[in-house]
Amino acid sequence: MGILAGIIRESWLLLFRMSIYLVMGFVFAGVIHQFLRPEFISRHLGKSSFLSVLKATLFGVPLPLCSCGVIPPAESLRVAGASTGAALAFLISTPTTGVDSILATYGMLGGIFTTFRILGAVLIGIVAGIMSNLFGGRSAGSCEISQANNGKISFDIREVFRYGFFELYPSIARWLFAGIIIGGFISYLLPEQAIPASIGTGWPAYFIMALIGTPLYVCATGSIPVAVSLISKGMSVGSGFVFLVVGPATNTVTMLFVWKFLGRRNLLIYLVSIVAGAILLGRVLDAIFLKYQFAVPAALHIHRTGSFILSLISSILLVCLGIFFFIQNLVRKKKVKGAHFCFIFSVPDISCQHCVRTIEKNLSRLAGVNSVRVDIKSKEVNVCCADDIPEQIKEVLEDAGYPVKSWERR
Repeated sequence: MGILAGIIRESWLLLFRMSIYLVMGFVFAGVIHQFLRPEFISRHLGKSSFLSVLKATLFGVPLPLCSCGVIPPAESLRVAGASTGAALAFLISTPTTGVDSILATYGMLGGIFTTFRILGAVLIGIVAGIMSNLFGGRSAGSCEISQANNGKISFDIREVFRYGFFELYPSIARWLFAGIIIGGFISYLLPEQAIPASIGTGWPAYFIMALIGTPLYVCATGSIPVAVSLISKGMSVGSGFVFLVVGPATNTVTMLFVWKFLGRRNLLIYLVSIVAGAILLGRVLDAIFLKYQFAVPAALHIHRTGSFILSLISSILLVCLGIFFFIQNLVRKKKVKGAHFCFIFSVPDISCQHCVRTIEKNLSRLAGVNSVRVDIKSKEVNVCCADDIPEQIKEVLEDAGYPVKSWERR
């Protein structure tokens, strides 16, 4: 019971620290969904080019989102048509920096260190994005066909929250909580107090800090005091830099997201780019500080990333929504088991999440339909219903703009 209680406690603390950033991320994703339409994303970030990767990287650098808060907008960009390289570059550059962490880094570690931190976010993001476009392949679910909106852009605050919390959150909630539990398990076995105060310098120190930082959840700003305290006790600035890059850029939640939605090759590119880039730049930073004998500011400030009440409310909100969607999924599965008829429709024009939402919305209104599941990869629509109505289902699909190639009973 002691181990289980410890894992639960660490998982809750992990969720507590992440929750406010996740909520901000889902809201921000809703805003992206309102303004950055699929055709705009496809035009600027959809091509597997250097320019699209550069735009995604520079767009992500100033945003104050952590490595978990960045997941919702990154997923929003992905399903809107961004290339895997652009999505991966955004996923790396955004949590590594941010306006708040840039200012805090300058105040605590000086201008040279801050410059390297920004430079590291940009270079690593660009390299990872280019490698992903060359070798990572295109993730399933990315939008291949632009959805026209006649150039009109409207803003509806209700749509921001509907999309962020009732469309995007359910699609990643299972992987999010799986990552939180794994992260809690790792945090219980390797608490922050276990990090040696005098970890030393050189290549072994870089690899150790990279190993420690990879699975842990530490935000770009909250990680600064930890790095400063370690540097003040004898750790090199380069080793601290490695921790400040790898820690915020990675954690178990983000790694699970990349593996699930971008693929194993992109996960490998993501990890190798971050770790190798951080170590090489950390080595250069150490050489500069050693050659010119730069001093590191000794000031140590604790930067609050959010109030206790806001974090508590955010945590409760995410847990309650997670439970709601879990129960909703169970009810849907029960309906499927109770359904007398199930059909599979082959629909070649399915290409993105917009197609999924349109099909589900239209078929759910049809009387007798118990469940609808759309598979983008196989371009199939699975429908279970209480009545034998395949022709009506086919008619609804075609009226919605999705001609049926063939169908069969399941």
